[in-house]
Amino acid sequence: MITIRYKETGTGKFSVYLDIYQKDEKGKVARKYEFLRIYVTRDYSKTKRVAAIDNEKMELAKSIRSKRELELYGTVSGLNGQPKRVNLSILDYIWRDYQKTHRKNYYQLLKHLEQYSGGKDILFSDVNLPFIENFQKRLLERDSRNTTLHYLSLLKKFISKAFKEEIIAFNPFEKHKMLSKQESDRTFLELHEIKALSDTIVPCEPHICDAFLFSCFTGLRFSDVKTLSRSHISKDKDKDENEYPVIRLRPIKTTRTTGKYLKVPLSEQAIKILKAQKKKRDSDLVFFNLPDKNTTNYWLRKWAKAAGIGKHLHYHVSRHTFATLGLTSGIDIYTVSKLMGHTRLDATQVYAKVIEEKKLKEVQKFPGFSLKSNKKGNEKKREKERDKQRK
Repeated sequence: MITIRYKETGTGKFSVYLDIYQKDEKGKVARKYEFLRIYVTRDYSKTKRVAAIDNEKMELAKSIRSKRELELYGTVSGLNGQPKRVNLSILDYIWRDYQKTHRKNYYQLLKHLEQYSGGKDILFSDVNLPFIENFQKRLLERDSRNTTLHYLSLLKKFISKAFKEEIIAFNPFEKHKMLSKQESDRTFLELHEIKALSDTIVPCEPHICDAFLFSCFTGLRFSDVKTLSRSHISKDKDKDENEYPVIRLRPIKTTRTTGKYLKVPLSEQAIKILKAQKKKRDSDLVFFNLPDKNTTNYWLRKWAKAAGIGKHLHYHVSRHTFATLGLTSGIDIYTVSKLMGHTRLDATQVYAKVIEEKKLKEVQKFPGFSLKSNKKGNEKKREKERDKQRK
């Protein structure tokens, strides 16, 4: 860690110096000072407001400190006084976390970084502001704005973690302005489109179609439907002691964060789909033949085309469909949020906005026609009434 400090001189001015804490090869912390031969009018460790006369001097001091920080976290002083490189590989750092968590997005970030570096290793000292901005530019060339933001946020997470663990002396993301999130398209299906899909047969495993329709009426993600077992389905009772079927499970996506159970009462349509599923002797899975997500999405697009639906169909459309169907059916937004397992209400409010936009578009489809004014006729009637009153 490097801190700018001040020492008062006999002339009344303050000498600026760097207070440097540095670990040696054995991990022992050593402290040293570097006087910059810069003199200012006051001690700025006690006040943030810099006098105009000292502006240029303080900018120079900060610039030198930044340079020393770059040098520090890439080297340590060896026994002979020569700097020796002991910097860590950020790729190895991320890989260790991936091996612990098996999070797919960590693996994808590693692939993006390796492609960007041309297969070369990337050290923490390589990750500075120009690196971040160029990496962002490369991502934007091939991915959407939100996907780019996702991977930059992941990289920022690892850099911040390394900074907290004192692997690096400063965080280069502090000087980088992150992209703003772009509102993504929330494609959803309407009831007549769901029926069109249900009436259309495609040459693929029936479980793919059934699982998608099941998610349209339950809001479950692909990861949860793929691992859905019959043990997740149980009975609950309402206030009148009437039983009804529910799904209880921990969503895979949020298990690591909230760990909360999701409880989804099953609608009549969802129950029909469940009853149609054949049981496999050696498996408790409901949709035991469901392939990977990419294969599933491929057949969903084929299915939509065969049904005459022009929308870009992928599995997550089923979740959007569940949310919009719930809100348009009169279910309050708080209940929909709970059914979907959202941890924040604003995540559900996106769907409310989609519905409002749809209503506006539908209203604008009303046919237009000119209204004839009957102002003169009304005036004649009033005149006759006044004449009768006079007589």
